[in-house]
Amino acid sequence: MKTQILVSAALAALLLGTTVLQAEVGDYGFDSEGGFNHPTARIKHTDSFGDTYYSLKAKNAKACVDKETHAQHQKLKNTPSEVLQALNKTFEAIKALDKGEVNLAKNSLSSATDLFDTALKANPKLKRVPVSVDVEVNELDLSPNEIKTLLKMADNALTQKRTQDARDLLIPLRDEMTTTTQYLPMELYPKTTKAALDALNKGDKNKALQTLKEGLSTIVTESVIEPIPLLEAQENITEALHLDKSKKKEAIQRLDIAKMELNKAVLLGYMDENSQEYKHLKTQIEKIQKGDGTESRLETFYDDIKDSFSSLIKKAQSESHKLLSSIKTS
Repeated sequence: MKTQILVSAALAALLLGTTVLQAEVGDYGFDSEGGFNHPTARIKHTDSFGDTYYSLKAKNAKACVDKETHAQHQKLKNTPSEVLQALNKTFEAIKALDKGEVNLAKNSLSSATDLFDTALKANPKLKRVPVSVDVEVNELDLSPNEIKTLLKMADNALTQKRTQDARDLLIPLRDEMTTTTQYLPMELYPKTTKAALDALNKGDKNKALQTLKEGLSTIVTESVIEPIPLLEAQENITEALHLDKSKKKEAIQRLDIAKMELNKAVLLGYMDENSQEYKHLKTQIEKIQKGDGTESRLETFYDDIKDSFSSLIKKAQSESHKLLSSIKTS
């Protein structure tokens, strides 16, 4: 997992002159209609749960991605509605000040302050609350053999010092979903609206506007990368374990898909085939294929496999973060 404190997308929206944040749960903050939009190449999708994600393809993502997207968007359900409304009011105040509408800005900031106070009174322990969830899906429709071919071609290109050709071959080799969540720090941000309102009441419009825009930089952005092959392998193994015993052929097919997806994850660099977690998972799949154990034993397999996948996904996220950090600091 990577965590960065940066000038939020919301600030970019304001500087670009776009409309305010849509605060309704389900609109997903800065990526809502009329809010801050990512590059136009992205395609907006609505999955089977009614949640939104983005991709670079018109094709809908796999079922495992739908489930994970839904799980990520559920974060917003824990955010008090007063916080979302207050944040919206803050954006209204900034837009009003940009237009010179001081009285409207005062009213918006007064409402924002009251809403933040209400939320904190109801739960004084509020710290960071999610206000935006954005899911980006990059799905790779290639078999392990096709990936091997591309890797070999890229390797040959590098050997011949055709670096740009190798780059063109390697850049598309991503099979992952990236969830970007923006969190509002409740110990900091409400103080911003109060300070801005105080400045306005003293007649200092410029200070109020600067205070609000600086306050946006306290929004924390977290991006988490999850490899789709691991999610897909987990989904197929889980399905295989819960199939009726009479559907042995279908169970074997699902386990074969799971093994293929794990192979893809290795080829794409999301996991190390020599890792303890990967070896353990392969052993568990082989045991299931052999029909090892009773129904209670299968339940143990299920718990074991869930833990193994959870560990693998966390490890893949950690390795991605280390790589990005090393690139940025080199």
